[in-house]
Amino acid sequence: MPDVLFAACAFLQGWTSTAWVVANAKLVPRHGGAVFTTAISHIFAWLILMFAASIDNWRIGLRPSALLQKARGVPWKLAWIMGLGWTSTLFLVSAAHSLGAALAQVLVLGGELSTAVLADAHQDKSPVPKEHGWLQVLLSPALALLGVTVSLAQELISVQFTQAAGFHFFLVALGAFFCGACSRFRQQSCLVLNSVGNTHLREHIGPLNASAWSAFMASLGNVVICVTVEVFGFFHFQEDTRPTTLMLWAVVGFAGMWVTLVVTFVPPRIGFARTFCLIVAGKVTGGLFVDALGLMSPGRPVTLLRALGALLVLLAALQRIGSQKQQHGHVKSENVEVEVEVAEATAFGRRSSDTD
Repeated sequence: MPDVLFAACAFLQGWTSTAWVVANAKLVPRHGGAVFTTAISHIFAWLILMFAASIDNWRIGLRPSALLQKARGVPWKLAWIMGLGWTSTLFLVSAAHSLGAALAQVLVLGGELSTAVLADAHQDKSPVPKEHGWLQVLLSPALALLGVTVSLAQELISVQFTQAAGFHFFLVALGAFFCGACSRFRQQSCLVLNSVGNTHLREHIGPLNASAWSAFMASLGNVVICVTVEVFGFFHFQEDTRPTTLMLWAVVGFAGMWVTLVVTFVPPRIGFARTFCLIVAGKVTGGLFVDALGLMSPGRPVTLLRALGALLVLLAALQRIGSQKQQHGHVKSENVEVEVEVAEATAFGRRSSDTD
C-alpha cells in the first residue's frame, strides 16, 4: 500500500474519532448519561484490543505463561493502573453534547498539547537544550492555549449566557480540557493517564498488550462509576434497542476498531510525527464539519474565529513534533526512521520468542 494511503488512514482516524464522540453524545440521552455510554465504549475497545493482542501474541509465539513472566518484570508497578485515565473521556462526551464537536476537540487537544511538555520532561528526564531554550519548548502549549482561547471567544460571542448557564459552560469546558490534560496520544497506544506508565508496560509486554490492559482498567473504572451513580440515584441506565441506537453503537465499535488499526500499523510506515499531525488535522476539521452540518444541536457555522482556533491547535501539534525531533535527535530521513521503528518491533518479537 502506498504511503499516501497510510497517511489518508491517519487523517481518517481523526474523523472517526470525531464520529466516536458524536455517536456517544447522541447516545447519552438514550441511555441516561455519559457514564453509561462511555463505559460501554471502553468495553468495546477492550474487547477489540484484547483480540488484536491475542492475534499478535500468537503470531510471535508468545504463550500466556511467557507473557505473565514479562509482566512480572515491570519495575514501576503503578503503571498497571494508568489505564484509569481513559475514564476522563466521559468529560469529552459530555462536552461534545453541550459545546459542539469542534470546540470539544479543540479543548481536548489544547489540554493534551499544553501538558505534553511537563509529561515529556518527566518521562525523558532530559534538560532543555541550550540551543533551543524554553521559548521554543513552550511555543507549542502557547499556540494550543491561544487556539482554545480563540475558540472559547467565538462561543461566548455567539451565545447569550445566564449566570447559571455560563457557570455550566465553563465547567464543561474545563472538564474537556482536563480530559486532554489526562490523556496523551503516543505511538502504538491509546489514551492513558500518564504516558510514562504506558511506556513502562510497552517496553516489557509490547504495545498491543499494554493497550489492551489499559482498556481493561478503563472498563473497570467506568463500571465502578456506573454502579456508583446508579446506586446513589444520580443517573439511571435506560435500555434502548431501537435500530437507530444499534446503528450508533455500530459507529462507536467501528471507530474504536479503526483507531486500533491506525495507531498500530500506520506509524511504523509513515512515522509517528506525520501520524500524530494528520490525526490532529482530522479531528479539528471533522469537528468543524460536524458542527457546520448541524449533526450536533444546535448547529454552529464555520466562522473565521472557529477556523483560526482549530488552525492554531494544528500549528501547535506541528511545532511540538518539530521540537521533539530536534531535542531528541530523531533522524530526519523518513525512510531511515521507518526502518529503525520496524527493526525495534522485530527485535521485540525476537526477544519474545527467545524468552518463550
